[in-house]
Amino acid sequence: MSSLTTNLVLNGYKVLYITFEDSENKIAARIAQNMFNLSQTQFKSMSLEDFGKVFGAFKKKCNGNNLIIKEYPEGSINAMNIKSLLKDLMDKKKFKPDVVFIDYIGCMIPNGRINPNMNTNTILLQVAQQVRSVAQEWGIPIVSAAQTNRGGYNAAEVGLNDIADSFGVNTKADAIIGVTQTPEIKEQGMYSVQLLKTRFGNNKGQVSMIGVDIEKQRIFDLNQANVKQSSMNVFETTKKSSDDVADDLGELDFEL
Repeated sequence: MSSLTTNLVLNGYKVLYITFEDSENKIAARIAQNMFNLSQTQFKSMSLEDFGKVFGAFKKKCNGNNLIIKEYPEGSINAMNIKSLLKDLMDKKKFKPDVVFIDYIGCMIPNGRINPNMNTNTILLQVAQQVRSVAQEWGIPIVSAAQTNRGGYNAAEVGLNDIADSFGVNTKADAIIGVTQTPEIKEQGMYSVQLLKTRFGNNKGQVSMIGVDIEKQRIFDLNQANVKQSSMNVFETTKKSSDDVADDLGELDFEL
């Protein structure tokens, strides 16, 4: 989700990233690593001056503030809170996201008082239904994630039955993508991606391989040879002015 967020922001889209398990700073660092083309070690060794110069260049490239990261404690908010957040961002900052990421939906609670007799499956079914309603009302795609159950661990492929906690989430999602990594493809720096469910066509079951660079928090299309993005990082540009850096970055081709 950090990698998708980076690509969207660099292509001019506004993104709201809601995080529960990780801090705002940690998510921002992952996105910055990807955006600046740096490993975690390189990112941590950046001086404040270099960071400010490169940050300003990317902000210029992205035409302003296109990303808001909001952190909440796990189990503290529901779909109504997200709706209120969207309204506040619109009213106070004139910011309407093109995409919302929730990291992740299993950390949310349903609207209203929780019935103590409800099981996890029913609770998450309600959460998924209510979050989807917000997406429909605002006309915004909402992307989230789920872990697998024991049957999905170390599996070469996963199915809808392998999604942990609640099968009800499957019934409400418009599209579900399974991402797996066997030891063999891990050595090759790849993920296996399978479309498990879709309401947008007839490509269900389609399997693709994508590249992954964990050090730089990035996924990428194996068929797209993005040489400049892969070979140049911000350490090679920080001696220039922010305008020069922005010009260099303008030559790079960032695509989903």
